[in-house]
Amino acid sequence: KYVAIYNALLANQQSYERGLDDLKLVCDAYIEDLRKKYPCERIGKYIHRGTKNTNNDISLVRGIGKEGFIVPQKDPNESLKNYKILSENSICYAPPLYNVLTGALHLYTDKEKAVCSPIYEVFSCDEINLHAPYLELWLKREEFKRYAAYFALGVRQTFEYQLMEEIEIPIPKLYIQQSIANIFKVYKERQHINTQMKQDLKDICPILIKGSIEEGRKEK
Repeated sequence: KYVAIYNALLANQQSYERGLDDLKLVCDAYIEDLRKKYPCERIGKYIHRGTKNTNNDISLVRGIGKEGFIVPQKDPNESLKNYKILSENSICYAPPLYNVLTGALHLYTDKEKAVCSPIYEVFSCDEINLHAPYLELWLKREEFKRYAAYFALGVRQTFEYQLMEEIEIPIPKLYIQQSIANIFKVYKERQHINTQMKQDLKDICPILIKGSIEEGRKEK
């Protein structure tokens, strides 16, 4: 009985994951189609580097990890004047190559402004020619990681902001960018749900085992 419960939950999660793969294929196919229809342009003229919290008027601190923004440990006495400002729809990444390759690059979507460590790079899009969620979609691709690995190789092994400016992608009309970005947003949300479902499966195993043991004892 308990194995049947677990198998039913597992089948549900695996079915959800297959749907996730289909959605990823839609995103990838759309992107390849854009590449054929539109010339690639450097993004440098459409992005703007972030500013520092020089007035020290923002106290909400965020860091970045593989899955998204996190609340980092920080010395309460540390000044935040050199920290960089995160505004809604700004993109943040950690320049060391290892961090870029492990996915430490995210779009900040909260309306409340925050600050992040000076070691991070923060930039925004003009939103007239380039939609930030659309750019994030490109920067989340394995192709970008290969690009970063090639150009960041050297003594420092960091993907500096100047290298980010030189990236070339197709830049269609804004409404087209928004449409594919919306699909990618759904994909990211479902990725998060799928991760949570897997964690729930792990968490429920001890409960099912405990329940089966207790029921076996009662039957004896």
